[in-house]
Amino acid sequence: MPLNNDVLEASAIAMLKALKKESPKSIGNLTLMKKLNLKSEDYFEVRNYLFEKGQVQKAMGKGGATVYVDQQADGSPLEPAEVKKGELSLYAPIRDTLEGYWVGDMGYSDDYIIEIIGCQGKKTLVENGLGLTLLW
Repeated sequence: MPLNNDVLEASAIAMLKALKKESPKSIGNLTLMKKLNLKSEDYFEVRNYLFEKGQVQKAMGKGGATVYVDQQADGSPLEPAEVKKGELSLYAPIRDTLEGYWVGDMGYSDDYIIEIIGCQGKKTLVENGLGLTLLW
């Protein structure tokens, strides 16, 4: 059942207050839910309300996270300085560099395979130590 407007506004103010204390860090959804003493469906209604208004953003974390968005004087959100990219986004450029330059510099012929293995699970990453494997 949706929250009435008074409860929604009061919960939104409480959420913004909690997020501003931690800004620029994010707070996990479960932690924030407990801190505000909200049920899951109520929490996400409030979070989505603030998200639609541009006052919070979704962030990465176990169970998701929420982060406060600083506002400019006119009320429009500030653009984040830099969005962190995940580790997987680094593998393709590394592979391209290895194939384009390193292999030739090292004198390898066409007898090599560069394979991205970053999504194969913990066992493979621990055995190889990297998410990228070079075979020749």
